Amino acid sequence: MTTNENASQFTKTEDQKNQSAYQEQAVSSDAGSHPETTAQAAAPQMENTSVNPQVQETASSEPQVIIVQTPKSVWLAVVLAFFFGPLGLLYSSRFGAIFMFLVCIIGGYFTFGLILLIMAPICALWAYIAAKDFNNKLFERLRASGQIG
Repeated sequence: MTTNENASQFTKTEDQKNQSAYQEQAVSSDAGSHPETTAQAAAPQMENTSVNPQVQETASSEPQVIIVQTPKSVWLAVVLAFFFGPLGLLYSSRFGAIFMFLVCIIGGYFTFGLILLIMAPICALWAYIAAKDFNNKLFERLRASGQIG
């Protein structure tokens, strides 16, 4: 045997060995039958014996928590808040958007709308802080639950 043959022989996993053993049993038991029926007969046996590595024990005392949330794009939050003011701030902070919307309405009444020029960078800064805070809390919950390292 060559070195490549030895290396390929040692790289077979247990599942591959089990599958080939089941195929050999099916072929030896149906030696007189057609190859199509042999493959069809072996297929159900392989499906029943396969092991799913993603299945976890459910007998533990703690329930498994799966968090399905995506992190917020910080730069998208900043751009939306800068160009759309409080409406863009809705992406990252509902409370911030409502508060800034009220400030813009009241301030706009007294300054004839000039406050909107000041509010755009303030909304963008608030959006940046709120999106970063949201992402940090999300990743902290994921680390605490053991879903990420």
